[in-house]
Amino acid sequence: MQIRNGNIRNDLLLTQAQVRYGTVREDDVWVISVSPYAENKTRWHDWMRTTVGVRFDGFRFNVANSNVPENNGNTTDGLVSPKLDILIACSR
Repeated sequence: MQIRNGNIRNDLLLTQAQVRYGTVREDDVWVISVSPYAENKTRWHDWMRTTVGVRFDGFRFNVANSNVPENNGNTTDGLVSPKLDILIACSR
């Protein structure tokens, strides 16, 4: 299980010669991710083994204090990642 939390200050600025002269966008973003993982390893023979696993990455995003009000709010998303490894050892 993995849990992460992050606070991001996101700015899109107008600059010329590295001097700021305007702001297009400013956001405070709070990101939380939760990633449980499970796997099963099986040794079938001395020469063969398998690993089957699955991982879920779930995210929650909260945008606050944006200078563009329609960008404020919450959303969630997720991704399921299956895994399959088959190892066959060959003798020489």
